[in-house]
Formats: sequence, C-alpha cells, structure tokens
Amino acid sequence: MNKDQLVECFTTFMGTALSTPALAFADLVDTQVVWENYVPDHIPFGGKYEGIQELVRYLTELSMAIKMGPLEYHKFYAEPDTNTVIVVGKEVDSVCLTTGRSYNIPFVWVAQFSEEGRLTYLREHNDTCELAAAFD
Repeated sequence: MNKDQLVECFTTFMGTALSTPALAFADLVDTQVVWENYVPDHIPFGGKYEGIQELVRYLTELSMAIKMGPLEYHKFYAEPDTNTVIVVGKEVDSVCLTTGRSYNIPFVWVAQFSEEGRLTYLREHNDTCELAAAFD
C-alpha cells in the first residue's frame, strides 16, 4: 500500500472504532490483531490485547473509564514496504469519568496493516503525565 492508502486505513479504522459498537469494526481488523498501550498501573485500562475479543475488551474498558475528546492527527509517516504508518498527534480534552479531571495526551502511534487493509498491530506511545494525574 502507498502512504495515502495507509493513512486512509488508519483514519477509517479509528473513526469507526471510536464511533460505533465495537463489533461493527470487525471487518477492519485482522483476527489476530495486537494492540499495545502501556499506562501507569493505577489506570483501569492498558496493556497488551491480542485478537478481536481482547480489542473489544480494551475499547470497552477505555469507554468505561474516560470520555475521549477529539484526536488531532498532526503528521503521518508511512513505510509502504511494511504497510506501516506512524501517526503523530494529540488526544484533546478527554475526561476521567471517576474524577472529572480533563487531560491532553500528545502521542506517537505505530500501526501496521495487512495487504487487504486490515489492522494487524497498533502500538500507542502516549505521554501519560496528564493522564496519570487525571486518575489520581
């Protein structure tokens, strides 16, 4: 895939996964998808999730813990030989549901896709300072 196709796969998946019931995006991910998001221990989501059911569990845990604000995508870098896209952006004005505190998270995410355009891997690299404080 070329850069435009990779960016489209990424934005389509994220838009669908964050706005529709979890199983509605099953055709956009590989059955063996791996999603990694390591956060401080006191946050009730995060870790390594393998397979669609685990991804659904992660997104459910996430939605029960936070009200996610908009995702801003600032820059996309693509490696077409490996169907990888690196996304630089920021999660803005999200809120921890247990404390009511808001936070912003700059991030760099790495996503890989199959030749058919299904998400196979996503690794979130987030600046978790404000996130951790929102959950304290």
